[in-house]
Amino acid sequence: MDQFTIEKPKLSAATWLGLTLISDTDVLRSKSVMGGSVVKGPPGVVEMENLLFVPGWRCLFTKDGRRVEETVSFGSYPGIRPITAAKLAKHDPPETPVRAEQVIDEVVTFGGPTIPHYGHQLTDGMARQWWRDDNPSLITAPLSGYQLALAEMGSPRRIISPDRPTLFRRVVVPLPSILTDGVIHDVHDMEHRRVAETALVRSDFHPGPRIYVSRSRLRSARCVDGEQELEALLSRAGYQIIHPQDLPLADQIAAFNRARVIVGCSGSAMHTSLFHLGGPLNIVTLSGPRFNRRFSLVDRIKSYKATYVQCLGFTERDARGAISSMNLDMARAIEGLDIAGAL
Repeated sequence: MDQFTIEKPKLSAATWLGLTLISDTDVLRSKSVMGGSVVKGPPGVVEMENLLFVPGWRCLFTKDGRRVEETVSFGSYPGIRPITAAKLAKHDPPETPVRAEQVIDEVVTFGGPTIPHYGHQLTDGMARQWWRDDNPSLITAPLSGYQLALAEMGSPRRIISPDRPTLFRRVVVPLPSILTDGVIHDVHDMEHRRVAETALVRSDFHPGPRIYVSRSRLRSARCVDGEQELEALLSRAGYQIIHPQDLPLADQIAAFNRARVIVGCSGSAMHTSLFHLGGPLNIVTLSGPRFNRRFSLVDRIKSYKATYVQCLGFTERDARGAISSMNLDMARAIEGLDIAGAL
């Protein structure tokens, strides 16, 4: 569109591994900002005995309280750089003094951690659900909100999450299909696809061909200074603005299957792309100076076109050091969207 034309582009595009990054030339020279490895086939399953479940933790333990590495919430191949010990210990401590208050003899399958963060639940929380059997599914905390919707639309399974320390005599442990080391198995989205098939039958939400996934109504998450201005511009260009938190999960999934162009700032809502079942789709993510490789891992097992435009800056951090505010470089965003074929 003429009103969006930039006469002297400052940005360039580079493509590798099926992904495109639009940024300054010096950034494009460093291909380490994207990538990761895709492994064909499932990661495997192990059967274990006498594993201890402790409410409040995301992993399982041996009978005498040692962490079982095959069950940690952020998986890592042995011998490959693991997630930092401090970060892992926050939810998966190396040991626990707690001992079992009850014993269950029934065989169960470890379904993985229940993570309140939407993006981490779709990646790490569902990383073991490629496996299907008839055993009860042991998860680390009761489901709530969108997690209930995921479970209800997904594979039928009886879910258990005890309210006290419990020793399970036999546990089937599917290994995780996405790893902190930048590895994803091509079976990772099997459960997401099952959920999506149900969602598309139930949802009568049919958005326009081009949608923008907004963060502007989020109160507690990273706000984007300048986003409302971008939304106004995209609305004039024919985009439909959606606010995921205001939509049922089935409608969010429908949007990622029925639109043809999706634009949004980097964040958990963009992981809804895991539910894409196929067909033409161009997803353009507005990103910051630090690229989250989790997104590119997901992109590489999906069939849509993925493009990243580096146009966000981090301006504020909260008391924990987490990013709480970002600013949008409007000129870079428009230029990048134009290069990506989204305007």
